[in-house]
Amino acid sequence: MINDDKISFRKAEKKDIKLVISFAKKLAKHVDLMDEVNIDEKIFSKWIFDEKTANVIFLMKGEKEIGFALYLYLFASFNCKPTLYLEDIYIDEEHRNKGYGKLIFKELAKIAKEKNLNRLEWTCLDENKRGLDFYNSLGSKKLDDRRLIRLEKEDLNKFLAL
Repeated sequence: MINDDKISFRKAEKKDIKLVISFAKKLAKHVDLMDEVNIDEKIFSKWIFDEKTANVIFLMKGEKEIGFALYLYLFASFNCKPTLYLEDIYIDEEHRNKGYGKLIFKELAKIAKEKNLNRLEWTCLDENKRGLDFYNSLGSKKLDDRRLIRLEKEDLNKFLAL
């Protein structure tokens, strides 16, 4: 479906922090989670660019950023290799359904392969049928035997007080 040879990727730099945050907020709005957004630019920049806990790539159409992916690495102890974990992906609405999502996943798969990683994984909300259908079209597998478990900040405090 893509007939535009002006599509490329570029890695985000520290000077792009406002743009990264802008994409994160667009994603939150898209999935109706704006009430969970609490982004501090300095802290966000510190953890991504100074501490290097995550990476961001932009999907470029010509000179314009039209999408992004934020990913990090997890370590799988059983097979002794890292996993590329996709935390966020977003493409501006006017550029959707053109094959660009598949291109982002191909870029991430290429990164995983070049680094000899174990796998590429991500989570998806159960009610996101469209997303699940898209991910299925990529050949991905939904793991029904796993559940995401978490302790939120306030839960951590309660737990530590036990």
